Amino acid sequence: ETMVKASTDVQEGLQLTEETSRKFASIIESLRNIAPKMEDISASAQEMSAVVEEVSATAIELSDHAKLNAAATEEV
Repeated sequence: ETMVKASTDVQEGLQLTEETSRKFASIIESLRNIAPKMEDISASAQEMSAVVEEVSATAIELSDHAKLNAAATEEV
């Protein structure tokens, strides 16, 4: 009976090992699919940051022009 129990335990252990291996393989495949998407997100974030900086610089420039126009109007 001890031998049967040991054999059953070994079989269950092997099945669990195989199932774990399949799940790890699935996780690895998912990570491989996610990596390019993360790179795309990073590139998009960098592009957005550059656009925000450009918009900010333009807003500052417009503000400066408005101040100059206001000063010129006061002189007139």
